[in-house]
Amino acid sequence: VEQLLARLALGRAELSQRGTQGRDRLVEAIAQVDARRAFLDEGYGAAVALGLWALEADHLDTAQQALSDAVRFAEGDDDAHKFARARAMNGLAATYFRMDVLAADERPRTGSRITVHSAEAGARLAQRPIYLAWEASLQALDLLLPLAIAQDPEGRATTAQVLWANASAWRSAVRTRFQTLSLSAPAETAAFRQLVLDGDPNDGLPPCACGLNVDPPPSYPRDALERYEVGVVVLRVIVNDAGEIVDRRPIAHIGGEAFVSAVTQVVGSWSVRRADLPGMCSNAATVFLNITFAISG
Repeated sequence: VEQLLARLALGRAELSQRGTQGRDRLVEAIAQVDARRAFLDEGYGAAVALGLWALEADHLDTAQQALSDAVRFAEGDDDAHKFARARAMNGLAATYFRMDVLAADERPRTGSRITVHSAEAGARLAQRPIYLAWEASLQALDLLLPLAIAQDPEGRATTAQVLWANASAWRSAVRTRFQTLSLSAPAETAAFRQLVLDGDPNDGLPPCACGLNVDPPPSYPRDALERYEVGVVVLRVIVNDAGEIVDRRPIAHIGGEAFVSAVTQVVGSWSVRRADLPGMCSNAATVFLNITFAISG
């Protein structure tokens, strides 16, 4: 028992220094955790660390297996385990997306822990990994939504909201890839498209849905698109009772800091675009909005 815990700890330490040696040690130790169904919390941490390391190194089969193991290890219906599963699902979305970008033509593992949301998606899962990326991002959003709507008393972004924003960024990236490749996207729940938090819960009105007037548009950092062929920046926008933006800042991104810089250079000039009728909803709200960059053709 103590040897297993030691191997998990040593393998994680070796990842940053010896790479494949730490990978091999963790693969073996995680398999033992899975077989014994013991030390699941430690196994989860090791599996996520291995999965994210492997994703960055483009060892995508290892990333897929490790993050699928992490999903299984985070069993339980309490908020902590839901958050943990969502974190692993987010990593799976990134892994499947990267597989698709590299034109991986292998079918997903039969042991994948993704549960499809629609028959349409299920019929296409064997065709290319982008559909698994879609399902993983939606499952992460589904797990996180009840956690993300809980607001911090001091108005700060919560860890659940930050992870929701990351999952939302992957959802946008996958949808953009569908469009770029002229693929039809499966249906999705409207609640996944935007997170809106009520800024005045005592006024008896729901918060207004809104978008942004993106003028001037951000510059296009084409060189930054190399790894994922798409960039997404998620903004956390706070609107006051008068419908004015009082704070706007990036909370998550995909593709690199160049996209964040492109948005922050111009976002101060952007204004709110309302989607609801005046008087039917509350102006005061915190809204998470996605800005997507892609090259078509």
